[in-house]
Amino acid sequence: MVALSANTARSVHRHLTVRRFSGILREDGDGKLFGYAADISSLPRRQVRRLTYFEKATAACLTGLGNNLGDTPVVLASRYGDISKTLELLKNVISGELLSPTSFSLSVHNAAIGTASQITANRAGHTAISAGEHTLNAALTECWMRLQENEDQVILTYAECRLRDEYAVFGPASSDIHFCLLLERYTDESLSARRLLADDGPLDLFHAAEAGVKAVSW
Repeated sequence: MVALSANTARSVHRHLTVRRFSGILREDGDGKLFGYAADISSLPRRQVRRLTYFEKATAACLTGLGNNLGDTPVVLASRYGDISKTLELLKNVISGELLSPTSFSLSVHNAAIGTASQITANRAGHTAISAGEHTLNAALTECWMRLQENEDQVILTYAECRLRDEYAVFGPASSDIHFCLLLERYTDESLSARRLLADDGPLDLFHAAEAGVKAVSW
């Protein structure tokens, strides 16, 4: 692992090359596909029949990157994970109902990328990151550090759905956003990089990737 001190981390401008993008954005109804995202309806029904939209959209974005990435590690970034499932379980506890083992196993933070990896036959390891408002930057940094070691490629997966009414105050997002970026080391300085500013968020990176940006820096 590449170790960075706090002062060094602030002074380094990190760059990554974007090789492929897939994304799904949903405001109402069905999600709109961007880049190479697969349609959720094309996912194997038997494997996704018990999954929520959060998990299906994650799998559809990962599937869209292609079927030759089975040994590429994945970094999942999500502030809250599939919190709607967690909220459902909490309500069941309060009402004294039995908890569904399937729902419980799918409520953990890395469940979405675990199921997506099974659907796409991705045999590499995955890491799930939640770092509050810094989640995206933390995940990009994790990808960058992996590429500084010995990985040729890494996949960044971002997944977040709007929070339910009980928690909406903590996340005022107006859309459900899922996307994957296939990332490599930044070796071609002729590529113009999209610099993420302090106020930029996942939606800004989503639109930059959809517009065809070839590199990202932060």
